[in-house]
Amino acid sequence: MSAMTQAQAIQKSGGSWRIHDTKLLVQWPNAIPMHVGEDSRKKFGHILKLLRDRGFKVTADPEIKARSLLISPSYRYGRRGDLQLNTHVYPTGAEFHFYQDTNRTHARSGRYDFDQRQKMPYLTGKLFDLVIRDIERYLAGEGFVKHTKIETANPDPLAYFNAHWSMSSDPTRGPLRFKRGADGWPADSEINCWDRKDADGIVLNHGDTRHYRNHKGQLFKGRVYGGINGRWLYVYGPGARDFTHVSNWELFTAAPGAPRRDFGKAKRDARLDKDLQAALKDKDYGKAAKLIDVIKRLAERENSVAAAQVQQAA
Repeated sequence: MSAMTQAQAIQKSGGSWRIHDTKLLVQWPNAIPMHVGEDSRKKFGHILKLLRDRGFKVTADPEIKARSLLISPSYRYGRRGDLQLNTHVYPTGAEFHFYQDTNRTHARSGRYDFDQRQKMPYLTGKLFDLVIRDIERYLAGEGFVKHTKIETANPDPLAYFNAHWSMSSDPTRGPLRFKRGADGWPADSEINCWDRKDADGIVLNHGDTRHYRNHKGQLFKGRVYGGINGRWLYVYGPGARDFTHVSNWELFTAAPGAPRRDFGKAKRDARLDKDLQAALKDKDYGKAAKLIDVIKRLAERENSVAAAQVQQAA
């Protein structure tokens, strides 16, 4: 589900949830920011009942209770075997954080570890998966929509852009940043304050095709989007990883016959000369002959490209 489709579904339902490692974060429908609504408390209570039905002992959070009796009713601590839970409800949502202390790297508690699901012992992890499934099934039955993080610009570059430029921790609920054009991308007024000309001095627009070379000298052809801070989302293929972010000055239109890989003329020529000298020193005349042939062909191609550019300019 794309970011825009998620946003439409959540707007219709009014509620959502998302998973971050071993945390389940719920946002209530029609929440009032000042206090926890009665319906929200009922839903929170129902989730606690699901946990008790799965064998969890759920009580007041002892740490919070010791600090403040006033806010203690909104905080709970639960445990079944090695799987522990800290949860609390607040005006706009609720958080359920599962963790274990059997296998941890943090000195104080597994609650503060990185990659907490990965560190869980097998059976503890399976119990966690089962409990999350129960809660998700309940939320879906109540009309909540699951928000999933958009990891790739394919097949929807705009959804990826929106998800990473949202003004909210939940991109499907936050307002869109920047004034938008009819195509959904930032309007000219938003990106004109940065240099939006490519290396050839041509103004970049959303969806334009440009070439780009990476640090290995490989030549790519793709489309550009965004332009915020002079940085452009560059999509060069249909794969999940076929995109990157580049600056405007890295984009250009390659001349016909441009090499698919180019380390930069100075670096390339220096490397070829170094390899040629080494081959001659080692009396590897076969390799030297091949390198001389490569140098000649590159020179011929450069001359041909230069001639074509002159003819095109005329």
